[in-house]
Amino acid sequence: MEGLRKKKIYDRLTKPSSVIIVLIALFVISRISMYLVFSRSTGDSSVRNFLLAMNRWDTGWYQWYVTYIGKDLEILHATPTYNGQAWWAFFPLFPSIVAFFWKIFGNNDQNNILLIGEAVNTVFFLVAEYFGFKYMMVTRKSLFAAYSYVAFMSLGLYSFYFSILYTEALFLMLLTLCFYFLKTKRYIAMGIAGAFLSATRNAGIMFVFVILVELVEEYIRETASFDRKSPVKSIFLNIKDFVVTNIKKPELIFGTCLVPLGFFSFMALLSKITGDGLAFLHVQRAWGKNSNGLIRNLKYAFYNEFPPDFLSIATLLIIILIVITCINQKRFYETIFSVIILLASASSSFYSVPRYAIGCFTVVVAFSDEFSKFKPLTRAFLGAMILVMELILTKYWILVDPNLV
Repeated sequence: MEGLRKKKIYDRLTKPSSVIIVLIALFVISRISMYLVFSRSTGDSSVRNFLLAMNRWDTGWYQWYVTYIGKDLEILHATPTYNGQAWWAFFPLFPSIVAFFWKIFGNNDQNNILLIGEAVNTVFFLVAEYFGFKYMMVTRKSLFAAYSYVAFMSLGLYSFYFSILYTEALFLMLLTLCFYFLKTKRYIAMGIAGAFLSATRNAGIMFVFVILVELVEEYIRETASFDRKSPVKSIFLNIKDFVVTNIKKPELIFGTCLVPLGFFSFMALLSKITGDGLAFLHVQRAWGKNSNGLIRNLKYAFYNEFPPDFLSIATLLIIILIVITCINQKRFYETIFSVIILLASASSSFYSVPRYAIGCFTVVVAFSDEFSKFKPLTRAFLGAMILVMELILTKYWILVDPNLV
């Protein structure tokens, strides 16, 4: 009888309608809490002012980007600013989507770009959470872990990034779809999502390594054999069989080849406009990005500038989390993407590491899996700490703290 009751609860909580209701409820709670933080911090109770005020820093670039796409693609003729900053530092898919809706609903009001962008990103974010839930159920089969993921994304650290005029929500949605379609072996859908992913941020092209590692893991788990008497021959035969096995899967090959399409298309456009296909990378110097590398930045943060600041500690905690979950969960195809994002962002600056870590899907997925195994008291304490920290971060975001860029 007890088992039947639990099954009914399980079936009810895994129904798409139930999941969507929970997603929307958590999202509304999180955004109301952000509004209350805004109102208390500024003394302003206007909802419109709250929505506009949440857009800080690079949202100005995106707002300008959308405007000049909307003006008959005048963006293609725009030149760098006096300090070398230029629009091609930002990939074109997200601004193009917002520009499309702004042309229809914006009435040429630039403030409407911010509001339309927030509305579009809200949809992207909810879709991302829904497929994140489905992915957790496919890979973990844990209802608690799946709902923990949804709760952390809606109420957890840096969640305000997923509504404002930034690429976070679109990138998260497309990345989540890529992981979900990869695990469910819908390779063409994965490739289409991947092509849009690499047109959203340059990191999207790195999903090809996720595909490779997942295929290797699957082959080792299901097919590989090893002869200890002839190890070299055994490795060679396995590699040969791995290549032959996967090259006979046309949907897999085609889907994988689609992933870099957005990235290479943008490179071709930049090559025509600027003469430099990697202009999006080279222009980062204008934003003060360095190329010191992760080890040198860690040394500087924890030795040269002791005691370390908040972002340095956060970066170290993320590294520790990645190592622990890699050892415990052994989901190397997830870990590889976390590592790539960490190396790409921490090699130039620690400022964006926490934000990119939260938005790269796999870090929060891995943490939610570990979180579901903690004792109830530990879960309650950690959950409360994360919620309080998010409210603090929201306050400092509203107050334009540069550490949150």
